[in-house]
Amino acid sequence: MMLRWSFCWVVQWMTLVFSFVSLAGTGEVILPLLPPNPPSGNTGFQRMEPTITGLTFAHTILPARHLTNQMLLDGSGVALADADGDGLVDVFLGASGGASQLWRNQGNWRFEDVTDKAFPNRANLLSGDVTGCAFADLNGDRASDLVLNTHAAGIRVLLNTGKGVFHPVPFPQVPARGGHSLALADVDGDGWVDLYVCNYRERALMDMPSARATFQGSGARRMVATLDGRPTTDPDLTNRFVVSAEGGIDELGEPDVLYRSLGGTNFLDIPWTGGAFVDEDNRSLKVPQRDWGLAAQFCDVNGDGRPDLYVCNDFQTPDRFWLNESSPGNVRFRLISPSALRHTSLFSMGVDFADVNRDDRWDFIVLDMLSPDHVRRLTMLDGTPSAPVNSGDPSSRPQVDANTLFLQRFDGSFAEVASLAGVTATDWSWTPAFVDVDLDGWPDLLISAGQERGSRDLDVADYMKAFRRAGLRTDAQIFRERQKFPPQRAPLRAYRNLGVSDFDSVPRFADLSKEWGFDFEGVSHGLALGDLDGDGDLDVVVNHLNSPVGLYRNTSATPRVSMRLKGQPPNTDAIGAQLRFWWSPNPSATAVQRSQSAQVMSGGRYLSSDAPQRTFACLGPGQGTLEIRWPRGRVTMLTNLLANRHYDIDESTATDRPISVSETPKVPRPRFEAVTTPLRCAGSMADDFGIQPLLPRRQSTRTPALLYRTNSIGGQLWMAAGPAQPLREATLAGLKLESVREIGAVAGGTALVAWKDGVIVAREAGARRATEGSQVSRLDIHSGRVVPVATSVLAPSLLAAVGPSAAHTGWLFVGGGAVPGEYPRSSLSEILEAEGDSFRSLVITNLGLITAAGFWDIDKDDSPELVTVSDWGSPRIFRNQGKDWIGWDPEIKTGEPRSLRLSDLTGWWQSVAVGDFDLDGRPDVVLGNWGLNSAYAMYQGPPPTNATSLRPLRLYFGAVLDPNPGACLETYSSEDGREWPIHGKADLASRLPLVSARFPTHRAFAEVTVEGLLGERHASAEKRECRWLASLILFNRGDHFEARTLPDAAQLGPAMALATADFDGDGRLDMYVGQGFFGQNFGVRRDDAGEGVFLLGRRGETFEAVTTSETGVRILGEQRVALAEDLDGDGRVDLIIGEHGGPVTLLSNRTR
Repeated sequence: MMLRWSFCWVVQWMTLVFSFVSLAGTGEVILPLLPPNPPSGNTGFQRMEPTITGLTFAHTILPARHLTNQMLLDGSGVALADADGDGLVDVFLGASGGASQLWRNQGNWRFEDVTDKAFPNRANLLSGDVTGCAFADLNGDRASDLVLNTHAAGIRVLLNTGKGVFHPVPFPQVPARGGHSLALADVDGDGWVDLYVCNYRERALMDMPSARATFQGSGARRMVATLDGRPTTDPDLTNRFVVSAEGGIDELGEPDVLYRSLGGTNFLDIPWTGGAFVDEDNRSLKVPQRDWGLAAQFCDVNGDGRPDLYVCNDFQTPDRFWLNESSPGNVRFRLISPSALRHTSLFSMGVDFADVNRDDRWDFIVLDMLSPDHVRRLTMLDGTPSAPVNSGDPSSRPQVDANTLFLQRFDGSFAEVASLAGVTATDWSWTPAFVDVDLDGWPDLLISAGQERGSRDLDVADYMKAFRRAGLRTDAQIFRERQKFPPQRAPLRAYRNLGVSDFDSVPRFADLSKEWGFDFEGVSHGLALGDLDGDGDLDVVVNHLNSPVGLYRNTSATPRVSMRLKGQPPNTDAIGAQLRFWWSPNPSATAVQRSQSAQVMSGGRYLSSDAPQRTFACLGPGQGTLEIRWPRGRVTMLTNLLANRHYDIDESTATDRPISVSETPKVPRPRFEAVTTPLRCAGSMADDFGIQPLLPRRQSTRTPALLYRTNSIGGQLWMAAGPAQPLREATLAGLKLESVREIGAVAGGTALVAWKDGVIVAREAGARRATEGSQVSRLDIHSGRVVPVATSVLAPSLLAAVGPSAAHTGWLFVGGGAVPGEYPRSSLSEILEAEGDSFRSLVITNLGLITAAGFWDIDKDDSPELVTVSDWGSPRIFRNQGKDWIGWDPEIKTGEPRSLRLSDLTGWWQSVAVGDFDLDGRPDVVLGNWGLNSAYAMYQGPPPTNATSLRPLRLYFGAVLDPNPGACLETYSSEDGREWPIHGKADLASRLPLVSARFPTHRAFAEVTVEGLLGERHASAEKRECRWLASLILFNRGDHFEARTLPDAAQLGPAMALATADFDGDGRLDMYVGQGFFGQNFGVRRDDAGEGVFLLGRRGETFEAVTTSETGVRILGEQRVALAEDLDGDGRVDLIIGEHGGPVTLLSNRTR
C-alpha cells in the first residue's frame, strides 16, 4: 500500500511539473508542490534526528552561569527564512555564550552549518547571549536581513548581501537591557518595517540575595531609598522598585522599545511619553511602562488596516493590548478598554493570533504556567499579584495563573474561553503556535514548555527561606543551594482543534501530543514554523535547552495549497498582510466552506520568527478563492486556485479597493436599547470568607430579587436588595421610571414573590444563624400592613408561589439556603398551603441548597408541579396529590448509553425555567448550571461536546475534617479514578488543622489521595457531589425527558438567571440567560466571559445564540435576575435585568 501511494504521489507530482503554469504577467506564479517524502499518510510529526539531518546544534547553558543570573534560563529562539535566496528555508538558532548558528537547507532534510561563512566577523556579530531573533527585509532589497536581541548587549541588525552573508549596520541603542522577543510590522503605514523590542531585566533582585534595602516615607508614600548603600537615584536603580501593600519590595522590569523605521536601516526609538502611547482614556503616558516583557505579536484585530500589538508581561506587570491609531509618520497606540478584555494571564509567556472558530474575527491565546499534573500544580507557588485588583468590580482586569484563550465578539471585545476549549493548563509554557497540522481547515495548537530550574517549587522555597534565616549567608552559599530546585521538564504539546458546529462558537481542543509525535519531554523555548521540505505543509523547529534542536517534519498527506507573498518595496515580505481562503467543494456548489485565515509575521513568537509562507487546507475536490489584504490597504482577490500547488503572489495584483465596513464582519442590527434606572443593588458587605474561610464561593451575592406587576398606568417594579436595604417599589410608565418608594418596614429582603394584591418577602439569615422570628413576611399593597408568615425555614434562599384558582387555594414554597458559616449544610425547605389570608404547612423537608424553584404544569394534568434546583444537588419535580407532594424522578435520555434519572443530574444548578420550546404542546425544562468555562472545568476531564456527565467534583464537610462546623474540602477525580484535593497545602494548612498537623511538606500533601487523607473515615464522610456543570434543556417527551446542552454562549458563565419569551416575534419561544459571578475563594478566577445571551428558538430543537453585545448592549456585572415583560405595550417583549452590586437595567425591545 505504501509503495502504491508513493507511486501515485510521484505520478501526480510529475504531471504537475510538466503542466507548470506561469502567470508572471499578472504577478502570480504557480508551482507544483513536492509530494510528502515519504508520504506516510499519518497525521502528525516525525522528529528528524541529527543522524538524518546533519544539524547537530544544541543550546547549552552551564549551571555556573544561570545559578547567578536566572534570566539566562529564559532560553533562546529560532528564526526561519530563505537566507541565501535558493528557494529553501534555512534555520538560524540563537544561543548563549556566542554559540548561535545558521544552518543552510540543502534539500531532502539535509542541513549544512554555514555560520562562519554567513558571519565573517562571527566573534563580534554573534557574541554574548542571543535571545530573540527574526528575519525580515529591512531595506527593501528582497533579501532576508537578521535582527538579534541579546541579554545585556543590545539589538543587532545584520544586513543580508543577498547571498546569505551578513554585515552589521549601526542601530540606535538604549542602555543595555535584558532583551527578549521581537515583533516587526509597518505600524504607521509608510511602507517601512518597524521593530518592537521586549525587555525583561538584565539582572534581577532575586540574583542579589544578600542585598539590603532601606526605606523612607510611610503609608502610600513609603519607598525604597537605598540598595546596598547605593541611592535609588542611581541610573540602574531609578524607578526600579515599589513597596508592596505587605511592605515588601516589588521589582519592576525594563521598558520595552518601539523603533520606527525612517527608511533603510535608520531607526528612531519612540518615547513612551509625548503622545505616541495613550491609556484607555486617551491620556498620554507620563512614565515609561516598566514591565517584565517576554513576548509580543502584531495583528490587525479590528480590521482597520493597522497592526495592533499585544505584549505579554511577567509577574505583577499587566499585559498591554495596544490598538493602533497611527498614520504615516505619526505613531499612536491606545490601550484597549478594560471592558474589552476582562482578565489576563499573570505569568504571560507567549501569544499567538488566529481565527480559531473561523468566524472571520481574530482570536488569540496567551500562555502561562499552570500545570495539568496534580502534584506539580500543588507544589508550585500560586501566582498572586502583589497589587491585587478588586475582582468584584466589573471594570477591573484581574490576572489569573492560567492560559487564556480569547474569542473576539462582534463588537471587538473578547470572551476568555480557555477552560471550555480545554487548553487552560499546559505547564511552564513559552511559545504557542496555531497551525493546521492535519489540514482539516481548523487551526490546531502547538506549545513549547519546560524550565531548567523550577524556581517556584514551594518546598525548596521554604527550605531556602529557612536556610537564610539560620544565619548570615553569602551569595555564593545561596547560589549553591539554588541547585536544589528541580528541573521542571515538560512535553511539547499538540492540541487538535475539533472545530465548531453551526450553533456553537467555542472549539474544543483534544490533546494529541503522543498520537501526533509531538511530545518530546525537556525544556523547550523558541518555536517557529516553516516548510522545510517543499511539500506545502508547515514543519516545526524547536530550540530545546541542553538538548539537540528539534526538527519536526509534518507528515500530513491531505491536499493543501501554499503561498508566498511578494510585497512591493520596501516591505517585500508583505509583513502584516492578512489572508482569507475559501474552498468550494465543487465548481457548481452554491455555498463555500468557512474561511481559513492567516497573517504574514516577522517575529511575534516567543524569541522566534516563522518563515513567511502560509498554507491552507483543500477539503475534497474543488477550487479555492483567496483574498489578500496587503499591509498598506490594497486588496488582491484570486479565484480558481487548485490543490497541491504553491502560489507566489506579487502585490502588483492588488487593487486600491479600501477596507470598508461592508467588507469587515457585519454586526447584527441591535435588537435592544438599554435604559438604566436609578434602582441599584449595593454590593454585599458580608465577610463570607471571614465567617467560613474554606467556603468555595460567596453566598451573600444572590441579590437583587425583582418582581413586576402591571397596573393602570404601566407597572410596579419591586426590588429586594439584601441586608439592611429597604424594599423598594418603583412605578413605571412604559420604560420611564416615575417614582420610587422605600418600605422600611420590610427590610433585608433577598427573595420576592407576588401574592394576591401584595408581595411576600423572605430574608436570608446572612452572617448570623437565625434561631427565632419569622424570616418571611407578606406585605399588603393597599393597606401597607406587614404580616409575618409562619414558617420553619430559618435560612430561606428563595420563594415560589402559585396563587389561588378554581382548582386550589394556592401554595407557597420557601426554599432553604445555606446555614450561615456551615456551607454546604442547608436549612429545611417548606411547602405551605393558603388558608384565607394565612398559610399552613404541608411539607417540611431538606432539599439541599435551593437556588431556584417554580410551579408549572409539567405533565399537563391541570395541576401544577413544583420544580426545584439546588447547588451541589439535582433538580427535583414534585407532583401534587391532594395534600401531599410526591417526588417524580423521570428518566432522562442523554448522550450516554446508560439510562439516567433526574436525580442523577447532580450539579451546581442556579436557575430554572419552563416553556414549550419545540411547539409539541408539552412544557420543556431549562436548567441553568455553572457552565463549562469555569476554573473547575479542567478537573472534570476533556470538555464535553454533548449532554454527558463528567468526572465527579465533591465537597466533603463535617466532623471528619474538623470540629469546626465550617470545615469543607473540595476534591476531584483523575482519569484513573483516584480522588484528590483541589487546593494545596498552601491554601488549606492555616484553615484545616488536619492538613498542617500531618503533612510537613507541600509534596507530601500533594501526593496523598482523599482516601489516604481521611483514612477509615472516608467511607462515612459527609459529602456532596457534582457530575454536571453544563446548562441543559430537558425536552419533554411525555414519559421521559431528553437532555441537550445549551449552546456554547450559555456555557461561558454560571446561568444565574433565566427568562423566557418570544423576543424576536417569530412565534417560537426564546430564552435569556443572565450570567456573571465574581465571588470565588482561593484566588480562583472570576467567571466574566458570559455577559448574558439570548437563545432564539429555531427549527429542529435548536437555538441561535445572540449575545448582549450583538444587540448593542453590554452588561458587565453579576446578573442575578431577569424578567421578561412588555413594558411599553408595543407588543414586543422587553427585559428587566438586575445586577448584584449594579443597576437595574431595562432592555427595550427594538426588534423589527
